[in-house]
Amino acid sequence: MNQLAVRILAALAVVPYRVEPFLASHSCKHRSPPRVLLTATVVDTKGIPEDDVIYLDVDENYEPDGRTYADFNNKLHDVLAKIKERVGSVKDAQSIFDEMFEAYVASDDPSLWPNTDIYNILLDAHGCSETSEGGTEAENILNRMEDISIETIARPNKESYLNVMDAWANRRDPLKAKAILDRLHKRFEQVEDAELQPDTAAYNKLIVAWVKSDSIDKSQQAESILNYMIEQYENGNSLLTPNQKSFIQVMRCYAYQDKSKEGFEKVREIFQRMKQLYQLNASPQLRPDTPVYNEMIRTIVTSKGSNNQAQEAEAILYEMLEAANAGNEALQPDSETFQLVFRAHKGDQNPAIAYKVDKLLELQENSDAIPTVYSYNAAIQAIAWTGSPDKASLCWKLVEKMKEQDLKPTLSCYNGVLNACAHSPVHSKLNEVFGIAVKAFNELRDDEKLGPNVKSYSNFLRACAQVLPDGPKRDSVIQNVFLKCAEEGYVGRSVIAELLDANSEEILSDEILVKLLGGNPKDGLKIPRKWSRNVRDEREILRK
Repeated sequence: MNQLAVRILAALAVVPYRVEPFLASHSCKHRSPPRVLLTATVVDTKGIPEDDVIYLDVDENYEPDGRTYADFNNKLHDVLAKIKERVGSVKDAQSIFDEMFEAYVASDDPSLWPNTDIYNILLDAHGCSETSEGGTEAENILNRMEDISIETIARPNKESYLNVMDAWANRRDPLKAKAILDRLHKRFEQVEDAELQPDTAAYNKLIVAWVKSDSIDKSQQAESILNYMIEQYENGNSLLTPNQKSFIQVMRCYAYQDKSKEGFEKVREIFQRMKQLYQLNASPQLRPDTPVYNEMIRTIVTSKGSNNQAQEAEAILYEMLEAANAGNEALQPDSETFQLVFRAHKGDQNPAIAYKVDKLLELQENSDAIPTVYSYNAAIQAIAWTGSPDKASLCWKLVEKMKEQDLKPTLSCYNGVLNACAHSPVHSKLNEVFGIAVKAFNELRDDEKLGPNVKSYSNFLRACAQVLPDGPKRDSVIQNVFLKCAEEGYVGRSVIAELLDANSEEILSDEILVKLLGGNPKDGLKIPRKWSRNVRDEREILRK
């Protein structure tokens, strides 16, 4: 049994230094403490505050509960995954790390030594945490890993620096991320280890840091890094060859920050530049692939710069299909490609668009791009906006297809169907339209996990008012639907608007309207709070 004095300069991995062991006796020089560390410096413990000294009795028969390196490593990875899902705590990761370090100190098993991989998980955990101090904590750990005076700590590798860059990127601080990249450059020059040489991944991290920042010139900053990478590549530095991610991030930054014509043209310019670079150099990293093309289509859909969104989106889709058919598998359209093209058509009231979207979906079904819930939903929304007399049946057909493929329709899918029913042209097959509306609403109502919301009720009310023939049955249905809506707490602005519209169009009598609302709306609405208790959309909340 050997007694050791262990000085903790602060709370384990959270602070400037980690656990640093010392022999209580200062009569020996540079002697390895038995069964504790590979090397340690012997110092005099005199003068160290009592609170900073811990005496450990190391039992020669100590076993860390049979836990192995793999056990600690797996537990850390599990906690890291939870942190990234916003359900875990960095304190849990720190606790596991501390247990591992203590097990290593107290045992004679060198395999329990926390190596660089373990530290990198801890760095990632701090970086991904929601704490404001995560960047500082990660950088403090990196400081200790670089400190050559601490012989017992693992040394950083490239991933260590990238994880700290991520930590600062997540806290919208690109300048501190740049400082970490500069440190990586410096360490590479100091130790001359090729594994530490900054590469495409490192500079992509810096691009992402600018993209995530609140800087007004972040797009220009991200593009300047991309331009530097291109320049380095053209000068023979293949380690800085920009890749698909480099271009996508800069394209996305311009697209999100500037929705104008100028922003749109800038994204197109970067997209075309990548295509030209690949044609000149044929580097696999510069090869535009499906995610790059999808980003261009997304910009077309979301920006105000395109004069004909649907036409341009379709043109890119067919370019991809032609390339894929010619053997370029990198441009095989995926489900997101089709989903974006469907979104490009949303809002076009041309009846022919409903049939075009339906045919495009058939094209997707016959390709390798297996339809997903999202692509089906985008198709439903596009068709619902058209003026086609068949749009209700076309939308419902897609819901039925989803169920046949074991894809669960979402609330948005059902609301899309109800929207199609509510706004079907007068020359539609109205009995069929109402039957579809009833089926969609009933399926929603019977689904315990979904259930109708404000949009569901407002669209169903409109369908009842517009589709059902005049008479007591229509009045009764409208009243029952509204009363159920109030009971469930989903009376929002759009629900009230449908009642008022029905009244103004003489579909709903003044008498019934006053009865339902508890008074004449001309005198001001006084809706009981409980009628709207489940309304979450700010645009739907009724204000007094």
